[in-house]
Amino acid sequence: MHSQYKGSSNVQFSDFQRSLAQGYFALVLDGFDEIEPSSRSNIEKQILDISRQYEKVPIIVSGRPDERFNAWDEFYIYNVCPMSYDSTKQLIINSDYDSDVKKQFLKKLTPDFFSKHESFLSIPLLAIMLGIVDKGYPQFD
Repeated sequence: MHSQYKGSSNVQFSDFQRSLAQGYFALVLDGFDEIEPSSRSNIEKQILDISRQYEKVPIIVSGRPDERFNAWDEFYIYNVCPMSYDSTKQLIINSDYDSDVKKQFLKKLTPDFFSKHESFLSIPLLAIMLGIVDKGYPQFD
């Protein structure tokens, strides 16, 4: 983490540690489920060690549901509910990308289309990705 934070600056590791101890950072660790399964136990141990060593640092770990999270006593588990047709449509309307692409996708985003692709469109990131890359691919007709 220190090398990522520091970049090309001269921030010393000891300064970084003091900042963590004071709670000057929040750690957002996205994609736990994308870690190679054989490495997850080691990464889990590191995350838990950091949470114990730096109690003032809020840590957010995202990933698909995993039983191991139930044993992380220092953490709360939140589950994201799938989006409805209306919330998916509103997400696309509010998103910040090319207005022509957005309009084209919104025309396609009917209740029937949503129902047909609900497992994909009910997930915010995937809905946005589909809205951006949709070029009339046959699998999304």
